[in-house]
Amino acid sequence: MANDKLWLASADGTQRPQPAERGSSEPDCAGADLAEPASVEGLRLMRAFFRISDPSRRARLVEEAERMSHA
Repeated sequence: MANDKLWLASADGTQRPQPAERGSSEPDCAGADLAEPASVEGLRLMRAFFRISDPSRRARLVEEAERMSHA
């Protein structure tokens, strides 16, 4: 089940067309409830991470996140 409230953006920020609706009745990530805290936090983290232009800073953040996930 697609979420019509989400839009896809290309690298330059323009809106892209929604993907075609799948005929499958199997649940997938498109049908996930994005209001769940973990989903919202994950999206925020990904957006912030992709805005970091310095590769060394991104590498340090990945290492820190991996350390925190094992604690």
